[in-house]
Amino acid sequence: ICSAPQSLESQLSRHCKICSACIRMEVITLSDGFESRVRFCHGHRQLESLNAFQGKQTRCRAALEKLRGTRQKAQTAARGEAAAAARVEEKEENVEEKAKKGAEEEREVDWREKQIEDSFRFRGKK
Repeated sequence: ICSAPQSLESQLSRHCKICSACIRMEVITLSDGFESRVRFCHGHRQLESLNAFQGKQTRCRAALEKLRGTRQKAQTAARGEAAAAARVEEKEENVEEKAKKGAEEEREVDWREKQIEDSFRFRGKK
């Protein structure tokens, strides 16, 4: 595509067969008989019609939408993981709380049994 093949110094330039200068340009006019106005899309790594871009952005609208969807999925997954971790933590707290209550009840039962035993011993001494 580019008439300066010696300027294909970067890996992206070699892969796309477009020089670094053309990759950074806002508008490239192709001499394809139609005088097409295009820009390099960093999302799709190809030349796309200038109409596909908004302002001076380097990604076309479709690539931006795809990126936005990917980010939203990642955020949703992160929120889900955080919520799951919170539920696990809450369950662990409940287990600990139940264990504490069980231990307290056990001590209270032991104390009551001891009181009953002491009262029988006391009665037996009279």
